[in-house]
Amino acid sequence: MTLAKGYRHLLRELRKYEPLRHRDTKKVSLASFRATFERHKSATPNELGEFLRTINNAALFLKSQREYDELLARYNPLQDVTSEEHVKATANRVGLNMPPEFKRTDA
Repeated sequence: MTLAKGYRHLLRELRKYEPLRHRDTKKVSLASFRATFERHKSATPNELGEFLRTINNAALFLKSQREYDELLARYNPLQDVTSEEHVKATANRVGLNMPPEFKRTDA
C-alpha cells in the first residue's frame, strides 16, 4: 500500500466516524493528519512500512468502532431511555401493558 492510498483510506473512515462530524473538530483533525502524512513522505522504507501498518490499524479501528455503534443501536434500542420507559417497553415486549400510575389525592 502506498502512502497516498493509506491516507485516502484513513480519510474515508474519518469522514464516516460520527464523533468527528462536528465541523471545527473535523478541520483540526484532518489538518493534523495531513501534516503527519507530509512528515512521513521522506521516511526510510522501514519507517514507511511501520507508519502504513499504523495507518491501517487506525482505519480498521475507526471502521470497527463505527460498526459496533451501529450494531449496538440496532440490537439494543433501549440504551438511551429512562428506567420508566425501559420497564414499559419490556412489558410491551412480552404482551403486557403497564397499569396507569396511581395518583393519590389528599382531600
